[in-house]
Amino acid sequence: EHRSNGGEFILFDDLADPLCSTLNEVSEDDDTPVFGKLPDGSWLMYDPRLKLEENTPTSHLEDGGGLIQSLTGGESRCVNAPRTFLNENECTLSFSSTACGSSGTPDVEIELSADNIALLHTITGQYVYGVLGLPVVDHENTSLESPCTVGLRSRWEIKDAG
Repeated sequence: EHRSNGGEFILFDDLADPLCSTLNEVSEDDDTPVFGKLPDGSWLMYDPRLKLEENTPTSHLEDGGGLIQSLTGGESRCVNAPRTFLNENECTLSFSSTACGSSGTPDVEIELSADNIALLHTITGQYVYGVLGLPVVDHENTSLESPCTVGLRSRWEIKDAG
């Protein structure tokens, strides 16, 4: 089975030709392009960047594609569907730290109190550190903007929690 949309051709079934097992899963800039000819005479060029993951109601991605969404900087999207009468019997709650939801990530602020920091660790399994008394001043004791200010150049690195 395949799908074609203009210039794209996606083959869902594995190819049986032994030559296919010699292709790299990742292409480099200096790799020689690989072409294939279809029975109708049209030509295709192999592109290994697309990796299809099985995500069906009975065999779904544990995190809904959240890890891939994070690794691609949001270029790919969360694949979780909202719960409806059509899928409610197959829906499961994910406890994966990379899980994403169909409605996206909520825009919330969380106070970094000692209790909340401990709770974030319990939920995510990752460490969150709070720094008390960090002076945000320069060498002349002049107050500076917070190092977390968006667009501010700082020696601190802001990490996307997604």
